[in-house]
Amino acid sequence: MRRRGIQIMKINPDDADVGPSIVRFKFRLAGNESLKKVQTMAEDLARDLALPGTPIIDNISRSTFAGIDIPRERSETIPLRPLLDALGQPGPAELPVILGKTPDGTLIREDLADFPHLLVAGATGSGKSVFLRGLLLSLLTQYRPGNLELLIVDPKRTDFTFFNRLPYLRGGKVIVDGNEARTALLELARSEMQRRQDLIANRSMRMKEFNQRYPDEAQPPIVALIDEYALLTNMMDKKERESFEQDLMILAAASRAVSIHLIIATQHPSAEIVTSKLKANLDARIAFKVATNTNSRVVLDTPGAENLLGNGDMLFRRKSGEIIRIQAPFMDEMTMMEYLKQIG
Repeated sequence: MRRRGIQIMKINPDDADVGPSIVRFKFRLAGNESLKKVQTMAEDLARDLALPGTPIIDNISRSTFAGIDIPRERSETIPLRPLLDALGQPGPAELPVILGKTPDGTLIREDLADFPHLLVAGATGSGKSVFLRGLLLSLLTQYRPGNLELLIVDPKRTDFTFFNRLPYLRGGKVIVDGNEARTALLELARSEMQRRQDLIANRSMRMKEFNQRYPDEAQPPIVALIDEYALLTNMMDKKERESFEQDLMILAAASRAVSIHLIIATQHPSAEIVTSKLKANLDARIAFKVATNTNSRVVLDTPGAENLLGNGDMLFRRKSGEIIRIQAPFMDEMTMMEYLKQIG
């Protein structure tokens, strides 16, 4: 970087974070040097260092360092099963989920109930579907049937078939038909949400407190996962799509108080699919590797996800706007099938 005119202080290799898939070298800029100047040289640095892709260069949150992320020659897999086994009993109305590990080895567990909704985007091979299955396994590990309900929409008919017929599923199955999915989601927005609002009216402001005060009438949290939102909406004409999105956004805006949570996922995070109206109600967002700088901006409001490595490498945008890089854990199909038999 100094050869390219960047004024930086001496880099100490011992300060580097060695993560599962990257090594993050930390550096401090000297004088009035600008990070943006360094970032504009990312492609040149990739060539200088013979990297397979453009490195992500950014400030390291809550520190005085900036970091440059260099891919490891051999990445390490984070097994999901031990992390699931370590999950404890959730608190009232909590929905703890495992996201993965940061480059410094910190395990990131978040409460889906606090999001309260999540947008997930990633191209084919990015690790998006593996991650989504891991989220569901986190919830199934902690809740017994009857204490949690899932609505899973899988228009591709491939990624969530292992979850079919689990006793947690609304309707008793994974929904693969577009019309059936639309009907089920609209039932949540127009009927179930209203029923729950009527139930707690004049007795509590939120379902969490209602369940504690009236345990005999307690309502389980509902998590609705829509995998490949673009496929679902592409089955509708423009008028139907606008009406459906409006109902979905009404649900997203009002459902937190009644413990209904949305996870919306797509391979195609274009502005036509992930509209500003949709994003306005999805403050927590995750981007796996996407095709373009524009796709990254649509999801995260910033570039970077186009330079991820795939295979579970992600950028997680918290509600606060803070963005952190995480490697998602992995569970192979055979292990997942055996695990689902145990908990189902």
